[in-house]
Amino acid sequence: MNIGDLVLRAYKESMDPGMVVDEVSETIYLDDGDEYIEHHYVVSWPDGTLTKETIWELDRFETICKEYKDYLDEQEKEKE
Repeated sequence: MNIGDLVLRAYKESMDPGMVVDEVSETIYLDDGDEYIEHHYVVSWPDGTLTKETIWELDRFETICKEYKDYLDEQEKEKE
């Protein structure tokens, strides 16, 4: 995913696309001394809000549109 990509929330059914405006990486330090890097995308949504989302929480808008078009084409073929 890149800055400027249109995205949808993977966990919502709405088709309100947002735009990736930034990428943020944070080092998380655990109590046992272990650490890991957490990567987020900052997304600007149509209602003006900014949220930090993981890659697992986002779908590319173009991908969802293509999958929906393929689904509609399949449904049309089944009618014939």
